Amino acid sequence: MCALPITAVIITLNEASTIKRCINALSFCSEVIVVDSGSMDGTKSIAESMGAIVVTEPFRGYGRQKQFACSLARNQWILSIDADEVVTDALRTSILHEFEKGPRHKAYAVPRRFYFLGKRFAYGRGAIDHPVRLFHAESGGFTSDSVHERVSVRGSVGTLDGELDHYSYITLEQYLEKFNTYTTLAAQQIVASGKHRSVATTTALIPMAFFIHYVVRLNCLNGWQGLVWSVLSAVYPLVKVAKARSLRHDQ
Repeated sequence: MCALPITAVIITLNEASTIKRCINALSFCSEVIVVDSGSMDGTKSIAESMGAIVVTEPFRGYGRQKQFACSLARNQWILSIDADEVVTDALRTSILHEFEKGPRHKAYAVPRRFYFLGKRFAYGRGAIDHPVRLFHAESGGFTSDSVHERVSVRGSVGTLDGELDHYSYITLEQYLEKFNTYTTLAAQQIVASGKHRSVATTTALIPMAFFIHYVVRLNCLNGWQGLVWSVLSAVYPLVKVAKARSLRHDQ
């Protein structure tokens, strides 16, 4: 199989446990670029041993970091993938078929399947989403958001078949580390925007948020992992609002 004119870009920080599986599934891409923000666990050496181009760059927020990675690509087509994600055979086949015919769109959304603490979520709105991950560099790019970044596209967006497996949180410890990072970045965004959100009101909304996550969004069907995910998701807004208030107090 000839590699496609696609550059896969990955940003990393201490992803030694996942990066090999991620890169292994990218053999259809003619170039893989890893932008690392200071890993101490061998992530960079693993990526280099697998043929990836590795660049060290201080972390500048998720959106800017991913856009920097895109700027290094030699190909015009970019596949942005996280180190904890794996392209399935079905998704790879879908991409190959699309390029055999010639891409019909400027960007493509990818069905992404969520895994939490080893559980494949099969039910609910959170079980699968469709982020834009494959795009032409002249028509798309990442927003500058420090967290919850997205690809902004000028032109038509298609949807690929198959799935991107997202092994986002293998252990609860890993989740809590990312939870802390994401809520801090989200709090900084709140402060930078000048918005003020009430800690008391956000706290009062936790029971409703839990009900929505667990019952309305059907995480009750995803086993005990669905229960844990719903509790943590309900508390997330309170933590970021409390951190934002603390940041304002410290300024």
